[in-house]
Amino acid sequence: MDYKPMLFKNGEWLDAAEAHAEMTKACEAANGDSDEGLRALGFDVWTRIGDTELGLVDPIAFTIYKRIYATPTFYISIDGQESSYPDELYVESVIDLMDLLARWAPGLQAAAVVSRGPRVET
Repeated sequence: MDYKPMLFKNGEWLDAAEAHAEMTKACEAANGDSDEGLRALGFDVWTRIGDTELGLVDPIAFTIYKRIYATPTFYISIDGQESSYPDELYVESVIDLMDLLARWAPGLQAAAVVSRGPRVET
């Protein structure tokens, strides 16, 4: 299956090829450093739910990035214990983000609870 980046906008999932191409170009310009690529596009960490540090990855962890003067406004990186790289998606606005987070509330709640528990190194 080919990778297809997605954008959540007005309650619908849309193709995010344009936003993903912009992200890929920024990361390549930063020598593959995705954090630097995100910063170059104006994204800063808005919040994290769960832990993604090496050796301490929670079963699921979300990092939400926000930028102010461009859309899509939000970029979400989703990590899992068994994933070799994070999944990613784009969210158009804060209203769309709140809608998406409400839909994901059970998973987000589980990630938040697990991230507060004892740590086991893998």
